[in-house]
Amino acid sequence: MAFLLDDLQFFFSPKSVVIIGASDNAYKPGFLCIESIKKSGFKGKFYLVSPKKDFINGIPAFSSVTEISKDIDLAIIVVPAKNVPRVIKECGEKNIKGAIIISSGFKELGDDFGSRLEQQISKLASIYGLKVIGPNALGILNPYHPINATFVPHLNMIKKGGLAIVSQSGGMGVHLSHLAILEDIGISKLVSLGNQLNIGFEDILNFLEKDHATKAVGLYIEGINNPRLFLENAGRINLKKPIIIFKAAKNKKMNSSALSHTGAMAGDYKIYSAAFRQFGIIEAYSLIDVIDIAKGLMMQPPAQGNRLAILTAQAGGGIVMADSWLNAGLPLAKFSSHTIDEVSKIIMFSNLNNPLDISWSISDSHKL
Repeated sequence: MAFLLDDLQFFFSPKSVVIIGASDNAYKPGFLCIESIKKSGFKGKFYLVSPKKDFINGIPAFSSVTEISKDIDLAIIVVPAKNVPRVIKECGEKNIKGAIIISSGFKELGDDFGSRLEQQISKLASIYGLKVIGPNALGILNPYHPINATFVPHLNMIKKGGLAIVSQSGGMGVHLSHLAILEDIGISKLVSLGNQLNIGFEDILNFLEKDHATKAVGLYIEGINNPRLFLENAGRINLKKPIIIFKAAKNKKMNSSALSHTGAMAGDYKIYSAAFRQFGIIEAYSLIDVIDIAKGLMMQPPAQGNRLAILTAQAGGGIVMADSWLNAGLPLAKFSSHTIDEVSKIIMFSNLNNPLDISWSISDSHKL
């Protein structure tokens, strides 16, 4: 699907949240979600649903979401998979706008039972117009409208910044976030999509295109539900905000692993890679590359063309950079006669070609 900005706003800046499946067991996601919300500085209302408890950590708990009289924007669902269809139906009856299904046990299991369950919640979500992140998702984090709708409370240490991280895998999303912290890069949004029931990468990219806090986007992808729409959106957005992709399940033998992890059909890696290149999307070959490339690109405005000039104090380095550029199918800029005349006034002993080696003039640093 392709949702508009306003359609997804309540995921990132909800005024009210309910945790369905709340728990007082410190080792369960239902407890960790409470901790994440409380410690994030969330300023809205949040409610708990637990059929077995009247209070959890001093907070009143309802037996069903339908018992809550107030309007609710976002539901975080952490009940066993078999109970999710009932909960989705109740959320629909309550006119809740969106749900994050953290629960696992759906098509990623690779069996008929899990697939039927996912089809059932998909049908119910469609009937009620409910937008869903997940199932089998970590959740979302937005430091600007402070909310940590995940079961990882320590993600609240993430500082505000310009990098949005969107990951199919919750674990890889957390790992990318940790790498960003180590590189002192702030995050604008963190999204874990899981099985992409009715919200996929293409929808989140649409949202991030108009998100003023986001300056670059890092993606961890195993498979894409709607490749054509994804590439159209990514290609357009990439002209304004650089998109860096790490594609997992490159080897065909790993396709079944991707299916059992996030229910994704990984597809042929060579086709993915060629499509990324065609649409000008940067492909990273390690997770740290995603962070490093994003960091570099956020420090400068998008290039207006492919006219590259290389200035180097070491000839070997210039050759390596030129190789990388030319191997990407891009031409090196040719210096105009005016440029050569002006540069020759400063650098007397260099070969005035591109790459421009200034090693012989490095001692004249005041001129450079």
